[in-house]
Amino acid sequence: MLELRRRGLLLGLLLLVLATWPRSTVALTEKYRLTWRDDPATTMVVAWNQASGADPVLYWDTVDHGMDWAAYAHSTSPARTSTAKGMDNRFVRLTGLAPDTAHYFVIVDDEGPSERMWFKTAPNECAEFSFVAGGDSRNNRGPRQDANVLVSRLRPLFIAFGGDYTDDDTDEEWEDWLDDWQLTRSPDGRMYPIVTTRGNHESNASVTGLFDPPSADVYFAFSFGGTQLRAYTLNSQIVEGGSQATWLDGDLADFGDDHVFRVAQYHKPMRPHTTSKSEGTDEYDAWAQHFFDHRVDLVVECDSHLVKRTYPVRPFTGPGNDEGFLRDDENGTVYVGEGCWGAPLRTANDDKDWTRAMGSFNQVQWVHVTPSALEVRTLITAGSGLVAEVDDADPLALPSGLDVWDPAGGPVVTLPARGAADEDGDGVPDACDPCPVDAPDDSDGDGSCDSDDLCPDSDDRIDTDGDTTPDGCDACPEDELDDSDGDGACDSDDLCPGSDDARDRDADGVPDDCDACPDDATGDSDGDGACDSDDACPGHDDALDVDGDTVADGCDACPGFPDDEDRDGDGAADGCDPCPDDAPDDSDGDGSCNSDDTCPGADDTLDEDADAVPDGCDACPGFDDALGPPLVGPGSSLRLGGTTVSWDPVALATTYALHRGTLPGLALGPRPRPHDHVCLVTSADASVEDLELPEVGFYYLVAASNPCGPAPDGLGRDWTGLERPVPACP
Repeated sequence: MLELRRRGLLLGLLLLVLATWPRSTVALTEKYRLTWRDDPATTMVVAWNQASGADPVLYWDTVDHGMDWAAYAHSTSPARTSTAKGMDNRFVRLTGLAPDTAHYFVIVDDEGPSERMWFKTAPNECAEFSFVAGGDSRNNRGPRQDANVLVSRLRPLFIAFGGDYTDDDTDEEWEDWLDDWQLTRSPDGRMYPIVTTRGNHESNASVTGLFDPPSADVYFAFSFGGTQLRAYTLNSQIVEGGSQATWLDGDLADFGDDHVFRVAQYHKPMRPHTTSKSEGTDEYDAWAQHFFDHRVDLVVECDSHLVKRTYPVRPFTGPGNDEGFLRDDENGTVYVGEGCWGAPLRTANDDKDWTRAMGSFNQVQWVHVTPSALEVRTLITAGSGLVAEVDDADPLALPSGLDVWDPAGGPVVTLPARGAADEDGDGVPDACDPCPVDAPDDSDGDGSCDSDDLCPDSDDRIDTDGDTTPDGCDACPEDELDDSDGDGACDSDDLCPGSDDARDRDADGVPDDCDACPDDATGDSDGDGACDSDDACPGHDDALDVDGDTVADGCDACPGFPDDEDRDGDGAADGCDPCPDDAPDDSDGDGSCNSDDTCPGADDTLDEDADAVPDGCDACPGFDDALGPPLVGPGSSLRLGGTTVSWDPVALATTYALHRGTLPGLALGPRPRPHDHVCLVTSADASVEDLELPEVGFYYLVAASNPCGPAPDGLGRDWTGLERPVPACP
């Protein structure tokens, strides 16, 4: 019941994936797949079924233009057409591709474009990558779809498929198989090439008609990562020996031996791990010894529908062998398999002395390839919809949700590089070692092997001045000639190029040979071209001498005039003396020479009343002296109206002083009678207010004046003829 529930959950997830899978509404091409015929780093075959439409063209580029097919830089038409399995199979053979690079493409025919898809070419030098291996997908679509979905999550460089795609090799089965294969595509549209092997449930014609392999006999080899990995595909359904075995031995000798790792795949196992399958004697006789002689590291077999992994073994028929193999951990080949991509499972019941582990479940092999080792994991494909995607930037990281088989002996079989030269002993074979004689390779990370490093511990690539000496070891990293005058200063910092910066007699920081005044620390401080020690007029331009008297203007008492002419003997030359006849010149500082001074001791320019008499000498400041004081006072013109005292204005008067006295003061006492009047107020007007009238008899008197003085009659005379006193006003 648990298994049924699990299968139901998986089917639901798969239906959801299929329902939400992005598809172009106008695409009339389908059943897409990728294969290789030549170098995986620079070629790719893009194949599909042309369901309808005509004149298809594949538009491609290393830049992703999405569905804008017209923006793609390249276009290629199919090179081959095949009607295999009742389909219109088209094959575009791309060449001249960039290694280890994403390539994006859209297929366009007369009825519209496909969706945008992409692939990545193989690296052409040692790298880290993975591939998935397995086979026998046959007739159980659920497990087959599980494995396909798992491929899309693992994002391998390629899939090595070991044959038996369908059960009966019919057109309908192949159409279903290719539809299911679309699940290997990742959600971002990335596709993965399939390296096809023939099984016993299909013909050579089926494989060649649907996948366009490089050989009609379906055996061939590809190299990955330069000389990192040589992968062999063999055909166990034709004569294993003869020309196929001869080709295998020759290719291993000519190419395989130069690679760090060698792997092989074929369908029928040499020694099946179930009693229901016959031994693969022909495969053993034709290939096993070649594998051992040429140090093939890993072989993937299929056909038996079970799981197995072996210890390293070598062919041996002497004492201690088990079915023609003997465990040899140092020199042997590891065999894994045996094909569970959806075919009916068989019981694993035929283990050997050299069997590491075996079981019976749907699985694929996930092989990690590094410069120094192969790592093999067996992955359980059920529940693949729960596995996270691998990040292309970290292709060997195990994603969450991944179900890795963990038998006795552990989940990983590690196959270190063996037999390959490793001169520096760093564990990385010379073929994959960028620095084969250095361990560590490039300790400062500048791209130069330590043995070739121009500047250890610094970046050889940084050479600012282009003098071939890296900045980290360049005494003068910004100067191509460094210190051309040999004075210890880099040219870019050289104060005096061509001379010794250290010679500086006046210690002014300017080397002597570049110092205009080598004996003067201040040089030519006034900038007149004369060193300070030779300067005739410090602070001024010695060259300026307007009057030609050999005294620079800045130090000339009277530039432009003879210095020896001085009539008033005040030491100032007449040409520069504002008052050449006066000594001192203008003692009161009013701008008038003393001999021309209108008001000595005062400022001639101050004349408030504009009467031509400076204020300092003006008898009537603020009033025209020529007018004089008022001639008479107001006399008896006084009037009292209420509290207002008024009188007749007096000519030339500017000020009036109102006095008040009491009548009792006039009536009492001996004669002459005393006057008790006092000044109440001064006014410019001929009337004032007296708000404090006394309760006794009183009288008013008014005196007139201006800045030139009072009227001559003052307050007049009393009845006796005496001048009335004029009290001071407050």
